[in-house]
Amino acid sequence: MCGLPQIICDQGNDPIPAAESQKPLLALVASDRFKDELCETVARHWDSLSSKFHLIATKGTYEKLTGKLGGRKESFAGSLGELPPGSEGGILEVAYRVVLGVCRVVAAFADPEDPMLLRADNRALRRVCVVKGAEILHNTASLERYIQAAGDTGLTIPSQTRALSATLMDHPDWLRPHNAEIGTLALISHDEKKPDMVGFAMTYRTQLAEYVRKGGRILATGTTGGLVEKYAKVPIVRYESGPRGGDVQITHEVRNGRCNGVIFFIDPLSAHPHIEDIYALVEAPPSFCPISTEFKSAERLLAELQIAPQIP
Repeated sequence: MCGLPQIICDQGNDPIPAAESQKPLLALVASDRFKDELCETVARHWDSLSSKFHLIATKGTYEKLTGKLGGRKESFAGSLGELPPGSEGGILEVAYRVVLGVCRVVAAFADPEDPMLLRADNRALRRVCVVKGAEILHNTASLERYIQAAGDTGLTIPSQTRALSATLMDHPDWLRPHNAEIGTLALISHDEKKPDMVGFAMTYRTQLAEYVRKGGRILATGTTGGLVEKYAKVPIVRYESGPRGGDVQITHEVRNGRCNGVIFFIDPLSAHPHIEDIYALVEAPPSFCPISTEFKSAERLLAELQIAPQIP
């Protein structure tokens, strides 16, 4: 079992680098056309920024910035972190930190003609910034104004535990890291499909409870997880609700190899305010993990994960 901070894990199932919890985070992402402009601005104010923030940047922006700073990458390790390329999960890594509340400022210099802006992960990042109250800095003028204001007012380090549900605060023993031998299952359902998910969980509650007892994890978005806990009596690692970023949190686990299967009962007939987050999850490459979207395929997924016997 683990303590609360392990809700935030890196690719090795360890807590995110300590530097990210020592200072407020400032995330840097940029389209190719504006990488130079963003990195030149950051380099010009490097001493001020690095004293107040731990900066994180997607791979291309990170490499451009270290070139502008003119030093060895190792010398910036305490103040600058490298994320994957934006198109390979880096944007979602930023969105994940925004959802958790540990990143409240994103410098996103975007080219309006860049087709990458239409990707679900880019749209999801902008949406969760609005929902979570994180500030987006779109150009040099807004970034420089923010730097000046940060110097005048001072900053506080956000708490990593503020993103946890009340249930997880009461049951920190449920917050275990991913066990590669046993695995992790995620449950998500839209409002009209929540009765179906509760019915599914109650049908297999004995097998699901045994899965958790053996060391497996069951993740769920907020409301779905609450209903499964209430009616099926199964311990759930309960994230935010979908509209508040829960799908982004589960996508983070999927893309980092810490989820073996997702059961997502989708309602295709209703509008969803967080449709970008949904697309970011269901459009993840199939090699990450299988996603089942209705009862019969969900039963087959339980069999594949050896949670329940194969249904004829």
